[in-house]
Amino acid sequence: MMYTMVYSSKVSKVSKLLLLPLTHGFLWQQRSYTKTIGKKNIDVYEARNAKTSMIFFTGLFNQMPNFIYSDLLKSLSKEGITCYSVQDSIDAKVYSFIESNTKTSTPIVGAHSSGSVPALELASIAPIEKIILFDPVGLPSIPPQQYVLKRATDIMFVNAELSYEWRGLSDIPFIPSTFSITEKDLDTLANISCISSKDHGHGDILNNFWADVSASTGIIRGHEERDERVNQNYRDWIIREVVSFIEQDTNQDTSLTSLTKNENISNGNVTVHSV
Repeated sequence: MMYTMVYSSKVSKVSKLLLLPLTHGFLWQQRSYTKTIGKKNIDVYEARNAKTSMIFFTGLFNQMPNFIYSDLLKSLSKEGITCYSVQDSIDAKVYSFIESNTKTSTPIVGAHSSGSVPALELASIAPIEKIILFDPVGLPSIPPQQYVLKRATDIMFVNAELSYEWRGLSDIPFIPSTFSITEKDLDTLANISCISSKDHGHGDILNNFWADVSASTGIIRGHEERDERVNQNYRDWIIREVVSFIEQDTNQDTSLTSLTKNENISNGNVTVHSV
C-alpha cells in the first residue's frame, strides 16, 4: 500500500511536469488583468509572446468601459500585441510603464470614435510613431483643431462607411463631416493610409452584444445582418489590417502599386483603399 502511494505521487509529479509546457504553450495565448501605477488603473490584455504594445482609447473621449471592446483587444493580444486601456488621462508614470514593457521602440496608439481626441493629444507630446484611428470623431472648433504629430511615421484610418452615409434630408449620418477627424486635421509628414468597410457602422467594432445594442438604437447604423458570424468577420478583417499595418516596413513604398485592395486612391502622403 505504501509503495503504491509513493509511486502514485511520483507519477503525479511527473505528469504535471510533462503537461506544464503543453499548458503554457496552448492554453495561455493571452491573459487579462488590472495593473495599478500610482493612482491610475491600467487594464492589460497581455500577449504571451508580445511583439509590441498598443495604448487603446475607447469612445466617449476614453470614458466608455473597455470591456465592450474586449473581443477586439483579446484578439489583438493573441496576435502578439499587448493592449493597455486607461479610463483616465495618461501621466508620465503610466506611459513610462507601458513604454518599458514594449518590445518595439515605442507603443502604438489606437482609438475608437472620440477617444481619438485624447489619443492624438498623447501622440502630439509622446514619441508615438504608429497611430490607428477607428471612425475618429472630435468636436468642431474655430479655427479647426490641428494635431501636430512630429514623431509619427505611419497613421491608419479605419472607417465604417455607414457611420458617414446620408440616406435623406431627414436621416443625417451618425458622424456628420463637421465632427469627423480626417487627415486634414493632422499636421504631420507621416504616411497616412485610409481603409474602409462599406457595409459596417460605428458600433460594429464592439463585442457582439454591444454592437447589436448600438444598432438597435436606430441612431447608430450597423451591418443590416445582425449575426455573430458577420460581426466576427468584421473584427477579423480589422485584426488582419491592424497586424499588416504594424508589421509593414515604414520605409516601404505605399503607392498604388503596393496595394492589393479593389479601390485605391493616392494623394500625396495619403493612400486610400476600401473593401
